[in-house]
Amino acid sequence: MKKWVLTPDKYLKPEEAALLRTTLEDKALAAIAKKKKKPVRDWAMIDVALSAGLRASEITHLTVKDAHLGKGESALFIKNGKGKKDRLVLIGEKLKKHLKDYLSWKKQAGEAITIDSYLFVSERGPKMTLSAIQKRFKHAIRATNLNPRYSIHSARHTYGTMLYRNTKDLRMVQKQLGHSSCQVTEVYADVLSDDTQKAVNALYV
Repeated sequence: MKKWVLTPDKYLKPEEAALLRTTLEDKALAAIAKKKKKPVRDWAMIDVALSAGLRASEITHLTVKDAHLGKGESALFIKNGKGKKDRLVLIGEKLKKHLKDYLSWKKQAGEAITIDSYLFVSERGPKMTLSAIQKRFKHAIRATNLNPRYSIHSARHTYGTMLYRNTKDLRMVQKQLGHSSCQVTEVYADVLSDDTQKAVNALYV
């Protein structure tokens, strides 16, 4: 079987991810002041995609009880992920704080935060659909003037590449992303073109 290649148009560069985060956060803060909900939800939802590497299908099913944000806890529980497998995805302190703030905002905004309530609700139903998440991500990409080819799955690839760049630990990336095989995860080890470029340039010094 031919190995799939993760090309640069399928994941955001670190500076692009940072710009997307800043843009969405600014819009969310402005929306809170105007008592608008959609930008606040979108910022939290896309931050989960960028900072935890979840699949869009996993984001749609997240409930309040899946967010483990108490003392000594920093994780999202994924139930029935790809292959019907459960997993615990560890998250960083920044995302943990963001989600705690988001839950506080939901309560103040009158949205349900009972344990079985969905984290991200739609205007038309109890939870966001896959197509709705994709549309909101595309909207955010356009607002930030980034490559329109980026999709919500690009956020997952962005997380995978950045996590591997920081750790060089394929097993960790595999576990966090919920890949069934480390061979699937190896694509993230092949995209560090900046590191490769520095190495080949050094040959001529």
